[in-house]
Amino acid sequence: MAHGRTLQLGRLELYYEELGAGPPLVLLHGFGGCTQNWHPFTAELSKHYRLLLVDLRGHGYSTNPDDRFSHRAAASDVLRLLDALGVERFSAMGMSTGGWRSFTSRRVSRSASRRWC
Repeated sequence: MAHGRTLQLGRLELYYEELGAGPPLVLLHGFGGCTQNWHPFTAELSKHYRLLLVDLRGHGYSTNPDDRFSHRAAASDVLRLLDALGVERFSAMGMSTGGWRSFTSRRVSRSASRRWC
């Protein structure tokens, strides 16, 4: 099982789990979900990828100090986490609105779009 950590991003505490080795693969849950939604799949995926599971703001163990949510803010949070972890290039997979969030992160900035594998 993954070992969870929290990263302080301003007033936001962003919870994430990291396991496996290989190319980075970010796993994003749907609205109302959390990192645990991915746990049935992590054993197999972690054989091939460095998995980064994220509880988006206001979900799971992550805080939401402004009590607001937007896909753009969630995407920005994920990109800031990846910067803090030194991840330069990555792939992403999302469940439900997590898929929309992964698309949104490509649109947040041109430099972010170039980071996708």
